[in-house]
Amino acid sequence: MFCTENWLYPYKRAVNDFITFSGKSLSDLKKLAPKALCELIDSVFYNSGYSVSSKLLKISAVRVYLEDELSIVLPRSKVRKQLAKKKLRHSNKENLSSSEVKTFISYFSEKVSKVSGVKKIPALRNLLIVKLLAFTGQRIGDILNLTVKNCKKKVLLFKQEKTGVEVSIENPVIPEVLQYLAILESRLSDDDFIFADGLMKHPLSYIIVYHFVKEAGLLLFQRQITPHCFRKYVISKLISSGHTSESIKSVSGHSNAAMVDYYGDQVVEIKDLKRKLMR
Repeated sequence: MFCTENWLYPYKRAVNDFITFSGKSLSDLKKLAPKALCELIDSVFYNSGYSVSSKLLKISAVRVYLEDELSIVLPRSKVRKQLAKKKLRHSNKENLSSSEVKTFISYFSEKVSKVSGVKKIPALRNLLIVKLLAFTGQRIGDILNLTVKNCKKKVLLFKQEKTGVEVSIENPVIPEVLQYLAILESRLSDDDFIFADGLMKHPLSYIIVYHFVKEAGLLLFQRQITPHCFRKYVISKLISSGHTSESIKSVSGHSNAAMVDYYGDQVVEIKDLKRKLMR
């Protein structure tokens, strides 16, 4: 076992399972090329007896750990895409109400108000991520891939990793972004990820977000809240508000409509999204 003590248990378990099933030590893994390592991770868990969701979780956890441990970038996993198609179509995620989302945001806002100086950086970062989850309905992976340049604009452009669809949404966090960047004091360039992590400036790990969202959900509501619960909230809220499937898909990115030209005019299909979600 070679995980650090602060590694969340499910992810620590995933890495240790990988070592056991693969029969490889960390020194063995260091000798593998990124492509070979990616294929080894895929094969170990794809052929295991775990559920589809567990396979996806374990592959993601091991990839994040090894990329950080070995200072490499792994190629995209082909198996994750296959597994995602096998998942049940209905959502079993916890439902969030508007009042609970407001409570969630207030909780993280209070954390920002209680600290100063560089201590505000992680507090503001977490508030920004929660607001983006709650007011855009995007998957956390796509939020973590936002660049500084994108976040300064009045319209956020998301190119979804899962579908390749481009989605344009009114930026609900410009004041917080400007405050966040001011505290960072030019440590990030326009082309860097807004939530860059470490010396390599890779996107922040999903595991970090999962941890602080889950922790807040247990504290506030004694429930298992994950980042994806906010996506379910946004889509459900828009359905109950009477929006058509086509207009909702322009936010969720589920449609196969033509992509928005990134360099042209960005079209926002549902205007004033933030206000509508909080009614």
